[in-house]
Amino acid sequence: MAEPETHSRIIDEAEAYWCRLRGGRAMPARHDVDPADIRRLLPFVMIIGVTRVGGVPRFRYRLLGTGIVARSARDYTGMDIEELPFQRSPSRIASLYLDATRGAGPVRRVIPRAGQEDPRFGPIGMVAPLSDDGRTVDGLFGVFDFSPIEVPQPVPVL
Repeated sequence: MAEPETHSRIIDEAEAYWCRLRGGRAMPARHDVDPADIRRLLPFVMIIGVTRVGGVPRFRYRLLGTGIVARSARDYTGMDIEELPFQRSPSRIASLYLDATRGAGPVRRVIPRAGQEDPRFGPIGMVAPLSDDGRTVDGLFGVFDFSPIEVPQPVPVL
């Protein structure tokens, strides 16, 4: 099954913001992100810390917007994704974060809700690398747009 479309106004705006922050660099630094510049996006923004253990990236939620927390089972701020059963590797969300650490730009993906494997149903996530030294990815800037969630309609029994 092909990946569904990953365009949304929120995602497009966040990606354009990351590109402006980057300027002529490979990627912006975490301190470049200014909440005052993205007030409308703040409920959907996340900052993820990236560390490496034995060369393998580890992801820890540093900041989660109120819109993300409201749609989650709990506030995951401060937690490593390996502590979260539906997010630990080899999940689609872990793959999204890992892909963002490998590339030079934003990565978009539809992430089905926990227990829902059909990629047509779920919020769109976008994450993009951050680097304080301009070379090593040590953070991710991301947003989730929950508006594309489609709820499958039950098929009427005739």
